[in-house]
Amino acid sequence: MEDGTVCVITAFCVRTINFQESEYEDRVISCVQQRHLYSGDSCTALAELVKCYVRELLLSNKARKAYASEVTRVEHRVAMLATRTMTSARHANRCLISALQDALCREVSESVIRVFDVNERTRLLHTCSRYIIHLITQCQSRLHVKFKPSEMRTISFGLVYMMRYGIHAHGVTILPKLDCVCALLPTESVLQRVFDFRAKNITDVENKFKLILRHVPHTGVVDLGLHDNA
Repeated sequence: MEDGTVCVITAFCVRTINFQESEYEDRVISCVQQRHLYSGDSCTALAELVKCYVRELLLSNKARKAYASEVTRVEHRVAMLATRTMTSARHANRCLISALQDALCREVSESVIRVFDVNERTRLLHTCSRYIIHLITQCQSRLHVKFKPSEMRTISFGLVYMMRYGIHAHGVTILPKLDCVCALLPTESVLQRVFDFRAKNITDVENKFKLILRHVPHTGVVDLGLHDNA
């Protein structure tokens, strides 16, 4: 099966690629060893793609929108909790509970500005990008697994979310667990609506790398693991 890129000005085909998989190639995340990539692909281009997608997840306007949505959701939960408390406590001071409800809602609302820490998110952006680029380049160079540029957004998003728990094999850390990821990442419930990204894709990426690592011997896993220069 063959596909290509056509120049929008001259209508000439400027590059082609022969697929080694079925006609469903573009609908699934591929995991094919030694498959052909465009000759123009490079580690630098790969790194820029990863950084771009991680930045979208952490620092873009979409990320701000997702965070504001989460704050609104928490605000509603606080308001409902305060209302239930006020309803159940018949003999309590209703004015005090109402004031408490307003204070909690105001505190959550104001946290949008205070908690969306650009500096902290920028540090996480660089950290996550570095680990993801290391893992992908090691899979490419040592295991000869190739990744299409068109699937890098899915892989980048998925691997960032996998840093909530990390990836370990044969006692070796392949991808570290980062505690701050849970606090800064958008909740999975807003991914489809804000980022046009299905939360199910996170599981798909996890299964993809489990499949890759399943056939790697212990010595190979050690080579893939994180080192001081990762």
